[in-house]
Parts: sequence; C-alpha cells; structure tokens
Amino acid sequence: MSVESQASRQRRSVFVWYADRDLPFTLKNIVEPLEKRGHACILQDRDFPPGAAIQENIVHAAESCTRSIFVLSDHTPKNEWFTFVFHVTFDRQMQSRDHRVALVTHEDIDVTKFVEDIQQVLKTSALLAENDPWFAKRLRQFINFDGYEIC
Repeated sequence: MSVESQASRQRRSVFVWYADRDLPFTLKNIVEPLEKRGHACILQDRDFPPGAAIQENIVHAAESCTRSIFVLSDHTPKNEWFTFVFHVTFDRQMQSRDHRVALVTHEDIDVTKFVEDIQQVLKTSALLAENDPWFAKRLRQFINFDGYEIC
C-alpha cells in the first residue's frame, strides 16, 4: 500500500471506545452513520484481533487513527480499561497535531466517579451530548475537521 493511501485511510479511521452497556447507542448513533459516510471505525469488540494483548490492540488503534471518540456514561468509570485507553489516546493527541479526541456523553454523567485527572479533562473540555439537537452535524464536523479550518 502506498504512503498516500495509508495516510488517506488513517485520516478516515476512527477509534471508538465505549462501555459494554453503551454498545447499542454507540452503534446506532456513531458507528453506523460514520461507516455509511466511508469512515472505518475501530471497535474493541469487533476489530481487535483475538489472542493479541488488549494493551497492544489499544495502542495500535490509538496510533493508527487520527480521530478517537469516547462514549461516556455512568457505566464508563466501571470499565477496567477505560483509564488506560483514555491516557493512551490523550497522549497521542498531545504528540500529534492531527489527532483529535471527542467526548460524547450518553446519558448524564457523574464526573466525580472518574479518576481525578480524567475529571479535570471532563470539566475543562467541550462534551458532545446525545440530546444535542445538532448531535449528528457536530459529530460530522469533528470527524471532517482537518485542524486548519477557521471556525
């Protein structure tokens, strides 16, 4: 595969992390609409190769995508891998100008249930709420934003 087509594929790849109980919402409201528009979504339950260490799969997914989406609910802090995934993904964002992370809230969340450093990020970041009437449009804008547009 040529470098150009790898870069193009990477630009259209999205790593999506969610708690197991949020899978139906995630598939219906995020994965299906994005995949219909030609984006490749990477999901832990569907796309991680069996037998490989989950840490290795997470790092590979974070490094191979320019977009990551976290679906946040009160089930999220109970997910044993969430904190690891969150740190790997945000570290990648800090290292690379082209990597962006979206925080989508599914249901109201109690920020105090998250570990302290993640609480700080949640308190200081823009969250995309599922009940936002412009949810689909804002999700598309996040995915298509190349970092050079003027809003």
